[in-house]
Amino acid sequence: MSTGLSQAQEPPNLVGTWKGMAQAVGIGPTPYRLPDGPGPVFFDKEMEFTYTITEQHGARFIGNMSSGSGKETLIGALQAPAFTSGTMLDDDGRYSVSVRDAGTIDVCYDHLYPKNKVVSCFTLKKQ
Repeated sequence: MSTGLSQAQEPPNLVGTWKGMAQAVGIGPTPYRLPDGPGPVFFDKEMEFTYTITEQHGARFIGNMSSGSGKETLIGALQAPAFTSGTMLDDDGRYSVSVRDAGTIDVCYDHLYPKNKVVSCFTLKKQ
């Protein structure tokens, strides 16, 4: 007899190094990009970002993000029951996370401050 409940899934193992190339749109200077002028700017130059997940407990994880000389602390969690989406925070912004498969994560980053704001969506590949 079926109870109608599906078998609980386990969160994917995110521990390791993930890399991706990102382009952004923003207003104002950020720690990683300087605008060419006032107002909204399409930052056409791609930047490589590295995410290192150092520890994971169930669906929760910690690590760091780096690009160039910048480095930030990272925390995140995946949402039950499927563990295919979630959220991450770094020192000044947040990410929507979508786990495509064991080696691919799609992320969208944003932050909103009085003097600057930025949005970027890109793909991370496990190294």
